Amino acid sequence: ALGDLLPGVLIISDVSLIPDDPPSWKKPSLLQMAIHAQHASYFAMHQWIYSFYTQGAYDRTARSALQQPYVVPAGRLWPDLPAVLAERPVRVFVLSPASPAERRHYDGQLDLIDGVAAIDTLKELDRDEVGAAFWVGARLAQVYLERICVAAGAGSCPAAEISEPPVLP
Repeated sequence: ALGDLLPGVLIISDVSLIPDDPPSWKKPSLLQMAIHAQHASYFAMHQWIYSFYTQGAYDRTARSALQQPYVVPAGRLWPDLPAVLAERPVRVFVLSPASPAERRHYDGQLDLIDGVAAIDTLKELDRDEVGAAFWVGARLAQVYLERICVAAGAGSCPAAEISEPPVLP
């Protein structure tokens, strides 16, 4: 049945860096305006994404999974669900490995975090980039695995081991 396939937990791993706020300019140049437009687009996109997946509850300044999960109705995430399933709760975790609050979990791998955060996602990623991004997200999910399992209603949480961190070219 469709209800048996409906996940109770959604994990979002956002490895992007939050750019610094642009400095205030009295009379900005064309280049400064272009940079500001890029920042404004970034913030607007992330604000929409997080508002959608957490019903406006996500605090992007904290960027830590400790404040989570967010509980949203399944119909918000999958609008074509039958009404009987649309109200089922889905627990949403937003993991942000590149955030200052989470970087502490990556001792010795901060270069990898920065490398993954710098990947141009507007192009097709190569195998190494995908592997590195997956490892970074899996590492943080491992840190919060117990909390994720509790949110999913699992009686016990399986031990999770992930491989050694990859090396980006």
